[in-house]
Amino acid sequence: MASISIAGKVTRAPEIKFFDSGSQLCTFSVIDKEYVRPAKGQDEAAGQFYDVQVWGKYAEIISDRVVKGSRVAVHGKAVWEEYTNKSGEKRKVLRVNDPNVTFLDNKEEAEALKAAAGGGGSFGAPSTEEIPF
Repeated sequence: MASISIAGKVTRAPEIKFFDSGSQLCTFSVIDKEYVRPAKGQDEAAGQFYDVQVWGKYAEIISDRVVKGSRVAVHGKAVWEEYTNKSGEKRKVLRVNDPNVTFLDNKEEAEALKAAAGGGGSFGAPSTEEIPF
């Protein structure tokens, strides 16, 4: 089994699905531009996109913490999956399953991104006024 580690920005808001079995699935995409060369005559590379699937309680945590634009590092199992798009063309996508996700934004950056995305409130961390030391 292949493993993969990537770091980049989340390109679409995480989607969470709840199943009758009680399980949850959170999916989102990450773009990595770090090691992609720009095409001749272009200043910036298009980047590589990776789909990430998170199951279980961790899926809820991810859907609460991550928004479009969040910076994350992801390490997990790399799995190629084929699908047919709406035009009937066969495509392949590299999915990262059973990932460990590290949040790269500090608390202030994460709060600002969440507020800009229409979410509010905090990520559950106590304010500095509540910390007893």
